[in-house]
Amino acid sequence: MSGKKKRKENVMVLHSHNGLDILGTESLPHIFIGENGTIDGQGDVWWNMWRQRTLQFTRPNLVEFVNSQDIIISNVIFKNSPFWNIHPVYCRYN
Repeated sequence: MSGKKKRKENVMVLHSHNGLDILGTESLPHIFIGENGTIDGQGDVWWNMWRQRTLQFTRPNLVEFVNSQDIIISNVIFKNSPFWNIHPVYCRYN
């Protein structure tokens, strides 16, 4: 996963190296992440920079959902997060 993606409504973001989320959504309904697998944030690089006080910006969340609803996460391993593993912001489940 690499490259820049600007946040837009109904878009899933895959990696951002300017301090945003590695995997995230904004204003999406009915999200399912599952069926066995691992999401590896490769956070060692971020944690090392944080410990050495060389970060120019904040560490990214591994997964962030903003203004989203009906999120189901099942049978997934989240590991090596640069910051928060799962960060739901203004989300709800109906």
